[in-house]
Formats: sequence, C-alpha cells, structure tokens
Amino acid sequence: MIKPVLLGGLILLAACSGPAPAPTNTAAAAGEHGYIAKVQALSPGQRAGVLFGAVRKSGGTGCQGVTQAESMPPSASGQPVWRVTCAEGSQWMVVLADDGTALVTGARDNIHLKQ
Repeated sequence: MIKPVLLGGLILLAACSGPAPAPTNTAAAAGEHGYIAKVQALSPGQRAGVLFGAVRKSGGTGCQGVTQAESMPPSASGQPVWRVTCAEGSQWMVVLADDGTALVTGARDNIHLKQ
C-alpha cells in the first residue's frame, strides 16, 4: 500500500538538531532549492530522522528507529529514493517529492529490491 505523507515539519525538526547554518542567498529561482535539496543536504542522521518520520506517518508504527537509510536509484520520474531499514528489521522504500510529500511502500513491493 502506498501512502503519501507530508513531511514539511519533519525537515524543520531535523534541521534544529544541528548548529545554525551560515546565512545564504535565498533569492534562488523557484524549485531550485526545494524540499528534495534540503533533505539531501541534511547530515545522514538528520536525513534518517526525516525518513523515520515518513515511515511512521505512513503506518509503519512498528518502526522504532532507523538503523540504515540507503540511497537507491531515482524513481522513474527522477525523484530520490531511499531504502530505510528499521531497528526491528522491516524495510521501506521512501520516494520524496519536492512539495514535501513522500510515498512510502514496503520494500519487498519495490522493483529496486528485485535487481
């Protein structure tokens, strides 16, 4: 089952756990530095926190923590994909969209694992 999840608040929460970044020019073209770029710029631990939130919000309540978040080849539409492994062993595929939503599926249902 695929469930879209809105993750806007999670990236803000993850971003709060690190030191304040240096000021940057925010006059970039629309879409140039959207949600995907922000998530990809996070440290591995912060990114795992965002992906954990996506899994939990999509119904993966058995996931009590992320032990691995592995980048996979992009989706057919070019969106970034991560295979997330939870502490209890479940695996999930998380596809991020630039509008802050995520599509989360059980990893066994995803073609990336059938290579």
